Amino acid sequence: MTGYDKCYLTYSQLMEGGTLEFQMCPKPNKRLFQSQETKPYSLTK
Repeated sequence: MTGYDKCYLTYSQLMEGGTLEFQMCPKPNKRLFQSQETKPYSLTK
């Protein structure tokens, strides 16, 4: 996989601006973003 490897964006990343482009496939990748490193930090845990 190339590009951004997280399933979230931070506030500071949004405030930097830029272009967000998506590449869609005909079938979903159900294994994508399953590792703990790709998930956002939770303050409630």
